[in-house]
Amino acid sequence: MLLCFPYRRWTDEDPRLRELMTRAAADYKVVVFEEPLLDGQGAGELTHRREGDVEILQPHLPPRLADRTANAALRKLLDDYQAGTSPAEILWLISPAAMAFSSHVTPKLRIYDCVEDLASRPNAPATLPLLERRVLGRVDVVITATKPLFDLQRARHKAVKLLAPSSETPEGWDGLWSAMRSEIRSRVSHAAGQADISRSTAAGG
Repeated sequence: MLLCFPYRRWTDEDPRLRELMTRAAADYKVVVFEEPLLDGQGAGELTHRREGDVEILQPHLPPRLADRTANAALRKLLDDYQAGTSPAEILWLISPAAMAFSSHVTPKLRIYDCVEDLASRPNAPATLPLLERRVLGRVDVVITATKPLFDLQRARHKAVKLLAPSSETPEGWDGLWSAMRSEIRSRVSHAAGQADISRSTAAGG
């Protein structure tokens, strides 16, 4: 399963999110866990819908929750969902805020898809730089959408890739997903090999 945490909603029609996740769904079960709507009650709830082959999960939380309480509720909703499905193999973070409730998930690969410098946006939360540092400390690879973002992030992480479509056409998005899929498979295979070496070393010792 590929579990994606965007900061834009599917209905916002963000082309990168939609085009990549739609293509990824040919290779993985793709689940998009959106940022919460503050229209819920009690402990909150998680609603499900399908957009083609992509499953969209929408958390609903009560308004005016403290951050700690909201993140605890989101973690519970996420855990309850995961208890009834296959484990996440790929964790695809677009929203750094998702790290506050998903850091306990143990996928084979964590990706930070950096599509803009969120901390520089007007009215960005004061906690955003800290959350992004936490993300960079946990992910295996950072994918950037532009050269300026690549230059910014390569000073912060050892594995940064510049991957953008050659054009915003079906062929351009196909090429981008193909490059990303190759990167994912290579890193998952490498991680599996390292785990085998560690197990062999431990058994021999």
